[in-house]
Amino acid sequence: MAAKKIWFFDLLRCVAAIAVVIIHVLGPYREQLGQISQFDWITAIIFNSFSRWAVPVFILISGALLLSNPKPIEANYFITRRVSKVLIPFVAWSLFYAGLAGVSLSGPIRLIRVNPCTHKA
Repeated sequence: MAAKKIWFFDLLRCVAAIAVVIIHVLGPYREQLGQISQFDWITAIIFNSFSRWAVPVFILISGALLLSNPKPIEANYFITRRVSKVLIPFVAWSLFYAGLAGVSLSGPIRLIRVNPCTHKA
């Protein structure tokens, strides 16, 4: 039997995903004090700050769903399942980005990281 869907968690995930997008979109404005109007800067900082709840919410939802499972979980099964779903992709992406960082020390990727191109309205 499939687990019962908790619609509130789905709604919370959607709202939190939008808040994470807001965090990323407004992040560059933190360093632009004096370059943009003070009203724009304060507005961006306020929206960015009020969106910071989103990342911990994803962790809390994962924990709530994990702990709400009435079936007992064997440690070996849990660890091997998490290793295959979390640790292996984490290591793979870490190696990928480490490779990019190695290339960027003397290549064109370094120029992008040092002098990012941002949109100016």
